[in-house]
Amino acid sequence: MFEYDPASPIEAISSLVEKLIQGDLHELSYRLPGCLENARAWLIVPRQSGPFPFVVALHGGGQDRNAFLAEAGLIAELGIASLLIDLPQARAFPDFSRPDQELDRFAQTVITVRRGLDYLSLRSDIDMCRGALVGFSFGAWIASIVAAVDARSKRAVLIAGVLRMSEFWRTSLHPDVLRIRQGLQPGIMDNYAEASKGIDASEYLQRCSNIPLLFQFGTGDEVIQQEYVREFAPYVCGTNQLKVYESGSHYQMFLNPDARRDRLSWLRDQLTQSQ
Repeated sequence: MFEYDPASPIEAISSLVEKLIQGDLHELSYRLPGCLENARAWLIVPRQSGPFPFVVALHGGGQDRNAFLAEAGLIAELGIASLLIDLPQARAFPDFSRPDQELDRFAQTVITVRRGLDYLSLRSDIDMCRGALVGFSFGAWIASIVAAVDARSKRAVLIAGVLRMSEFWRTSLHPDVLRIRQGLQPGIMDNYAEASKGIDASEYLQRCSNIPLLFQFGTGDEVIQQEYVREFAPYVCGTNQLKVYESGSHYQMFLNPDARRDRLSWLRDQLTQSQ
């Protein structure tokens, strides 16, 4: 489902936007197989000499590639490059009446991230053995799948993700989700949930037994309630960690300073001390 021809031309275009104290900010676009529009991303390269470890940062619903921009500057201070990929699918609810079409869009989103890894692999200043995925919400879902299907993804930080998104749409009591369900004809959501079970994060995290994982959640998250958090317990084994922070909402969890400090520390230990 997430396969493509990695030898197809990537036709990447990178241009320097700004020289920051922490590193150089580049505007990046690259070609996607079978897609008319190119992927868009930010690339932040530290000012030190490489090759650099790297982070691929994947934003959440309603966000864009700018979401991780401030954090990428802090990551660059650690001597780690960052690729911040824009995920257009995160900015729209699924068309629940067309599950096949939505699954195709989802596969394209995963391939967009894998093509980003293709681009990084072509750069002599990037060390592909020292990389990590960092995803928030929708981005955490995508990261869990990329970690399982792409061997270049060797570590992951998953922030406020959902283990079984198919069931989330069918059972969540969040007001937005309730409104969506109430506006659908009977049977449509059940059909969508059944069709999308195969792309639940649970189907892929079980393949990540050899990948270090850091899970982060918030106590006041109105989207990811505590019963969803408890579902991740089976994946907290070995060196994997699950941490819960005080937060007032889903998006406050993303900005929580303690959570940010912990993942920066985790990334530093994982990426700069494994040379």
